[in-house]
Amino acid sequence: RGTESVPLHLAGDVPETQLIGAPGCFRAAAIESFIPSGHIGWAACWLGTARGALADTVTLLRSAGRPATVDHRSDLVSERLARVRMSVELVSAYLARVTEEADRARADGVSLDNPSAQIHLNLLKVIGAELTFDAVERLIGVVGMRLGYLENTQVPLERHLRDLKSASLNYADDRLLVATGALSWLDRAVRLA
Repeated sequence: RGTESVPLHLAGDVPETQLIGAPGCFRAAAIESFIPSGHIGWAACWLGTARGALADTVTLLRSAGRPATVDHRSDLVSERLARVRMSVELVSAYLARVTEEADRARADGVSLDNPSAQIHLNLLKVIGAELTFDAVERLIGVVGMRLGYLENTQVPLERHLRDLKSASLNYADDRLLVATGALSWLDRAVRLA
């Protein structure tokens, strides 16, 4: 969720014994640790949000307290739930695959500083941000505006929608896609995750 953080300028000295990696080697630390951990961690959190929203919505729709405006036996409702499930499943599968790739590289002592690994990590962040938001937005289409946008309802879809929208905004997907496009020129074999 957006924190309304204000800009901050810090100045100071850090003892050399507290530096990670060799001086001037931030790029290596970012590629081998920060980026994989960040993108995998974020995608997992967003997946948990979308999965929870789906589970809560299905539970609500199966209950006697379901909205009277939603016909849970409708083919349209089933089709919409299937699309939500598809998005959640795709994020889950891609997250698992990219996590395996990063874990295997780390276990084998192989650097993640190659185009295909960076493409997979970047796309994980974008896929996770976009598909989980899409899933919750579709759930709002299932339950309607009243349950979808009111705060303090049985299923907090409004909060989930805001949280997941920030996934694309806090670290801009368009920047990652530009970088991924540039990396794609270098991955001539098109090594898929």
